[in-house]
Amino acid sequence: MQFEHNQFDNLLDDETTEDLNTETQEEVIEPAGNSTEEEEEDSSSSEEGTEETGEEDDLDAFSSFLKSRGIRDGKTIIYENEETGETEEVDFGTLSKDEQLSILESLTDPGLSEDEIETINLLRKTNSSFQDIITYYQQQAIDEYKAKNSSQETYTIDSYSDEELYLADQKAKFPEMTEEELIGKLEMIQRMKSESNILELKSAEKGCPQHLYDSLSSFSNQDEGGIIIFGIDEKQDYKEVGVYDPQDIQKKINEQCLQMEPIVRPLLTVVQKDGKAFVSAEIPGVDLTDRPVFYKGKGRLKGSYTRVGDGDEPMTEYEVYSYEAYRKKYQDDIRGVQRATLSSLNKEKLALYIDLLKSGKPNLSNMDDESIYELMSVTRNNEITLSATMIFSPYPQAYFPQLCITAIAVPGTEIGCIGDSGERFLDNQRIEGSISEMLDEAISFVKRNMKNKTIINPETGVREDRTDYPITAVREAIVNALVHRDYSIHTEGMPIQIIMYEDRMEIKNPGGIYGRIKVDQLGKMQPDTRNPVLALALETLRITENRYSGIPTIRREMEKFHLREPEFADERGSFTVTFYKAGNISKAEPEPEEANNLLVFCRTPRTRKEICEYLGLSSVTYAIQTHVMPLVASGKIKMTNPEKPKSPKQLFYSE
Repeated sequence: MQFEHNQFDNLLDDETTEDLNTETQEEVIEPAGNSTEEEEEDSSSSEEGTEETGEEDDLDAFSSFLKSRGIRDGKTIIYENEETGETEEVDFGTLSKDEQLSILESLTDPGLSEDEIETINLLRKTNSSFQDIITYYQQQAIDEYKAKNSSQETYTIDSYSDEELYLADQKAKFPEMTEEELIGKLEMIQRMKSESNILELKSAEKGCPQHLYDSLSSFSNQDEGGIIIFGIDEKQDYKEVGVYDPQDIQKKINEQCLQMEPIVRPLLTVVQKDGKAFVSAEIPGVDLTDRPVFYKGKGRLKGSYTRVGDGDEPMTEYEVYSYEAYRKKYQDDIRGVQRATLSSLNKEKLALYIDLLKSGKPNLSNMDDESIYELMSVTRNNEITLSATMIFSPYPQAYFPQLCITAIAVPGTEIGCIGDSGERFLDNQRIEGSISEMLDEAISFVKRNMKNKTIINPETGVREDRTDYPITAVREAIVNALVHRDYSIHTEGMPIQIIMYEDRMEIKNPGGIYGRIKVDQLGKMQPDTRNPVLALALETLRITENRYSGIPTIRREMEKFHLREPEFADERGSFTVTFYKAGNISKAEPEPEEANNLLVFCRTPRTRKEICEYLGLSSVTYAIQTHVMPLVASGKIKMTNPEKPKSPKQLFYSE
């Protein structure tokens, strides 16, 4: 059930008690099903009687709750007995909790919202009755109103609509910031003198900012949400100017939140400091399936924003699409390729695939090949799929020129560095063919651009010949890029990239992490699969394992080589794996004198370039990785945007 919240904004304002009691509540939720004229007349008579006598409705809150969801009279329901197949009229209150919940969840008009189901399940875990659930909503609303109005009068639960009860439930799930916490935020801002990926500052000394939509959208569209603090003037060196009117600004903030789709519900806190009022609006991140949150005045494509560093940037068309693709479970790996035909595929590879399927899946052994093609998505509606094209076509790039790998080796630590002979690239190759062919060619490219060196194994004391990077780890990273890249029309013009620098190697693929998994969870939990058909086919052909072991294997192999742990970055529609060579990244902290000086220098947040210039180095990457990151690891230096360490707006600071 979707709630319309504009009917209960009075709870957020300091309206008088008298106004609340005398105001006639409008019914905001229409009962499901077709009510009879007699029922409508009874309902009308009841309302008129209440208005004249001042008595409460005959239905209690529990019954009203059920009635709003289509359960007749708020108490009885037409229930089909699964055993006998006969239809019975059942008193809803006599059913078990499991039966009640099952019936409510099965209602599609209006049905239950995800938030309601979550709350119901939470209460049922504590052995609560269904009546307790209603009481839960009721009590939260009463407590909320009492806290706002400090009234000594007693109000009945029937003073509150389902909408108000729902709001109370939401506020219980996302408690507001305390005054002490807001004071702490203000003090932190004065030390940091900067915004972040979760913090936005607004002056609001002379009025409420007119356009909060960008920040409301960007904060809602990230898991951690964000906080907007009103009363800090960034242009005056983060001066605490306070807000013009704490009550009015809350009202205007809510008005702008109502212009978002879905509606944003901020958690507002007011605090007094040095005779000035400050307001914080906490914006919770919405569920992945509800994104993107956008400003209705601009529409989904132009009104959706994402947080990049300390700023809000419009989402790309692809970013908007990626949320829709996840929500609707698009399978771009099996979209049709119009020009491809069965005769254009490699017959030997296809025959091998069918043989492997039949040998591993006995139920397929008696099926003809054409039926297996459709069943396993080699074809779809008699059209060759993209996954089949990428696996079995002799030359997939005839259909998709950019579904390839571009590989380069550069002479320095940044693109644009020039070698001793004036060369920009030490090696440069466009890698094409089927997925298995591209995998082999990419590994060959990396091998010929790596150095072999002899080392003494610190554990055994034995001399060993070793490459810059473990080949097993490299292979897993390239396989992951080929299997998990985005194959939608939005990214089919973007190749996978392999860039080998003097000190590191980066492997980039279009399409960020798919689904709910986060970077720090990679290799620790099973992720959603963007291209399930492609992954299964490659597993059948024994090109991949498809057991989510790639990331753990990469980490393990890098550790065997005594190399720094690889970095994984998910940034605006792309995913990057970075391998570092031995000897380029020091694991030890800088010399004490240098470190102390750097710590003093970073008491004011510094950019990468500022730190590089301070250290007198020419390579920004080398300066940060060698001198700063060890201090970050030890906690002596912190990042303003730790969730996105490579953000161009990243600042480093010490306390």
